[in-house]
Amino acid sequence: MYKVSISFPVYNVCDRVEKSLLSALNQTYSNLEFLIIDDKGTDDSMSIIYEVVSKHERKNQIRFISHKQNLGLGSVRNTSIDYATGEFLYFMDSDDEISFDCISLLMRYMESYRVDFIASSASVILSDGKREKIGYSSIMHWKSNDSILENVFIMHNSVPVYMWNKLFH
Repeated sequence: MYKVSISFPVYNVCDRVEKSLLSALNQTYSNLEFLIIDDKGTDDSMSIIYEVVSKHERKNQIRFISHKQNLGLGSVRNTSIDYATGEFLYFMDSDDEISFDCISLLMRYMESYRVDFIASSASVILSDGKREKIGYSSIMHWKSNDSILENVFIMHNSVPVYMWNKLFH
């Protein structure tokens, strides 16, 4: 069993999927499984993924799961939960790029704090190439008895609800 499962949904992202997948595959953290969920897009995304995977040293840590038809991102997340063997689960979107040490850093915090999930900071790359920090200013963590919404709202005056910057136990 792997320590961390990374969920990687695929649907019509051929122009960004290679960089995104490589950012996941090239993590410094070693005890990973990769769940690539084909949500039946109409472009060449899966062909690009098969090509990248065939040449990568981590190809034996990758499982492909195919939906019979397009079911949407919520179903992809549920499929990931059903198939993950890791103790921890990290959701990506297939146009995300994560830093090479993303999972290592999140696991270090997870092991130190023993919490239900860790949320990290994030940046968006704008059309002009500039980065804009969004979400949290640092790594945040919660136990199930914490009032997550109250704490986040008090600290940030908003509640970001995206899944892609969190490691779940």
